Amino acid sequence: MTILGKPLPTREEQKEMEKMSDLLVWAVSGAIVTTPSTVHEITEEQKLDVTLHRLVKLGRGDVTEEATDYEVMLYISNFTLEHPPSSHIYRIYMYLFARIYPEKSKTMFGDDVVTKLDLYEAQMLRDIKRKLYQTQTERKKGR
Repeated sequence: MTILGKPLPTREEQKEMEKMSDLLVWAVSGAIVTTPSTVHEITEEQKLDVTLHRLVKLGRGDVTEEATDYEVMLYISNFTLEHPPSSHIYRIYMYLFARIYPEKSKTMFGDDVVTKLDLYEAQMLRDIKRKLYQTQTERKKGR
C-alpha cells in the first residue's frame, strides 16, 4: 500500500519514528528531576541549558534512553544541598563538571580535576542517567 505514491513505513520504521518523536518531546518538554525542596533552585538559564544539552545529545545521534551529563550534574548539585555526597558521587560530579566546563574546572580544582571514572563509578553514572530519564518520562506521562 502507498500514500501519495510512497510506500507506507514498515512496523520497524514506525517504531523507530515513534521513538524519535518521544525523544524530541522529551528534549524540549521533559521534566527536570530535582529533590522536592530544591525544585525552586533550578534557574531559567539552567532549564534552557537542559533543553540545549538534550538537543545536542539527539543531534549527535545518541538515542539512548538516558538523561544528559548536564542533568546528572544538576541533580547531584541539588541533591547534595540536602545530603552529603559519597566519595563516588563527588567524583562523578567532578568528572561531569570537567566534561561540561573544562576551563572552569581547571581554574577551580587545579590538579584535583577528575578526568576518568573507575568501573564502579561509570556504572553508577549510567544507572543515575537511566533512572533520571525513567523518572522524567513517567512524570511526562502523568504516572
